[in-house]
Amino acid sequence: MTKNQFREWALKEVRILDGATGTMLQKAGMPSGVCPEKWVLDNPDT
Repeated sequence: MTKNQFREWALKEVRILDGATGTMLQKAGMPSGVCPEKWVLDNPDT
């Protein structure tokens, strides 16, 4: 998913991510203390 595709998806309606999403992103390499939404956009392959 590209940044633009994610942006379009996110703007269509309210999106709610649960706590497990952050846990899974950290397991995929996201460091703690960063903005998950930005990290996902900066690491689309992950």
